[in-house]
Amino acid sequence: MWAPSVTNDFHLLPVSAIAALMSRFAKPGDRLRQAQKGRVRHRGAMKILVSLLALVLVPAPALADEGPAFEVNLLWPFFPGGLVDLKAVFPTPGDGRAIAGVYSDFAWRFVRDDGTYGQVAAMGIKPGYRQFFGYGLHAEATLQLNWRHERDRPDHPEPLNGFQGRLWTFAGYQHELSPRAYINARAGIGVHLFRTDELGDEEKMLVPAGDLNLGIRF
Repeated sequence: MWAPSVTNDFHLLPVSAIAALMSRFAKPGDRLRQAQKGRVRHRGAMKILVSLLALVLVPAPALADEGPAFEVNLLWPFFPGGLVDLKAVFPTPGDGRAIAGVYSDFAWRFVRDDGTYGQVAAMGIKPGYRQFFGYGLHAEATLQLNWRHERDRPDHPEPLNGFQGRLWTFAGYQHELSPRAYINARAGIGVHLFRTDELGDEEKMLVPAGDLNLGIRF
């Protein structure tokens, strides 16, 4: 003779029916506490929803000044050394910035001694564009086009000369120091495009990077 167990009976019931039975036999104090918890969760969800709507609908604060600016990279003079990275930044419609930059690296402090590079000197230009999304958050793409000279390479006694191109992509945050000064910090990656000397195919395809720039508005 088969008789269903209590466990089997509950498996035959829908989950909603089980919940209704449990709430019916719960003590009044338990039902009150459950209702209070439900209201607390509801208020918490409403606060999160209101915060998200405010972030989306409330316009971001405008930058201190929309004039052109001059930027200098604060990191490169110290690591790896001998690098100079300067930019002129011009406002464009849609909270963008057009960038005209110059770049030089004469490795006067730093020579790679791992057997893969000699002493590299480079000088070129860096045109690009920066787009702000609000609250100092922005993304940037610049095209570095430079002349490259390498000497004292262990596996190539003759100097190497040629042109090089690399696309730099950055994302970061800009903080206003005053109406005329700001600082931004970004991280990104460089994508190798071309190098015209005879060992150009040995250039690294992807290079991680970061910078810290001080900007002064005109």
